[in-house]
Amino acid sequence: MNLRNALYIVCGAALLSGCDKGTNPDAFNYTFQNITDKQIHVDVYGSMSDYMNNTNPVTSGTAAANGTLVVRSSTLHTDVPYYVDWYSDDYTYTNWVSREDLYTAFNPRFTASVQTNLMKLETETDYARLLCLHGNATSTTWLATDGFSYVYSGGGSDSVLWNNLPQADKFFQIVFHKDFTMTFSYIAPDGQRADVTLIMRTDAKGTPAGSTTGHLSLYYNSSKYDENGQLNKAGDIYYTLSGKAGDAGVVPTDNIEVTIKNIGTFSLTRQTVN
Repeated sequence: MNLRNALYIVCGAALLSGCDKGTNPDAFNYTFQNITDKQIHVDVYGSMSDYMNNTNPVTSGTAAANGTLVVRSSTLHTDVPYYVDWYSDDYTYTNWVSREDLYTAFNPRFTASVQTNLMKLETETDYARLLCLHGNATSTTWLATDGFSYVYSGGGSDSVLWNNLPQADKFFQIVFHKDFTMTFSYIAPDGQRADVTLIMRTDAKGTPAGSTTGHLSLYYNSSKYDENGQLNKAGDIYYTLSGKAGDAGVVPTDNIEVTIKNIGTFSLTRQTVN
């Protein structure tokens, strides 16, 4: 056997045994396809904790208007859970929505593989992210400055206006979180502070063009309905825009109105952005 034939045999055996380290049969491109007419920023996190805190992104990039962002599988590994956060420069196009018309709750989790390698970035215009996260923050805190509280006695209820409330009962605070929850804190009838977490949902069609107001719904848990098929709704959030939705530079104002079932209705002002 001459040297050339020996080389042919060795190379052929290597190919048959899958020892060619120059190829990876599971390699793929994961594509974020921007369906919108705005540039979209994409941040991918390796855990929900990192997503919640805007820390340690696995990868970040930008998809031009009606363009794509392509990420190799050497970055997004097969069938590993990731958490994606995407948004336009003005934050009105974003996956930070949890639509009222969908049964499932908000979840930014996804997995990548050869078979599932495309995510379309499309959404309705919505100002909820600007309101609750002030763009790209992780939370905002709001404090009541007016409103009324419900008082229960003898099987009935009555409302007490702000000016007639004891000073301690005027404490009503809410915190919006990036996982689409809202924690509200108030003084319970026993005089102790109570903290309750609710689930937020955005309107099915987002914020209509030309509108000067916005709205979110509040639920007691991630399911819209309880075990008896009754709506789990706990309240509503109403806010005002600085102009008409869709116009350049329009943002939510720093004041909102929140109604919580069996608690009261309050006007709140943004205090901090975290």
